[in-house]
Amino acid sequence: MPTPFIKNIATVHDDAENASYVRLRIRTVKGTKDTIEVPREGTSEFKSLKRQLLEIGAVLPSQGQECRDFIITAVERDR
Repeated sequence: MPTPFIKNIATVHDDAENASYVRLRIRTVKGTKDTIEVPREGTSEFKSLKRQLLEIGAVLPSQGQECRDFIITAVERDR
């Protein structure tokens, strides 16, 4: 299993939709890195964010609190 990796690489604002997104770089279960965008307001709900990351194949720590800390720290970190 590849090593978990999530990095907040940017926060972007879409003027047309008047919405902000967090751009994350993640490692997938295939061992490749991928870039995704998550609505900024969606990053405050941990369970929803974790579910989204798992659905796209992100590698996450298996332990509950470690996983939570890993995701929250990465998302809240400024570029």
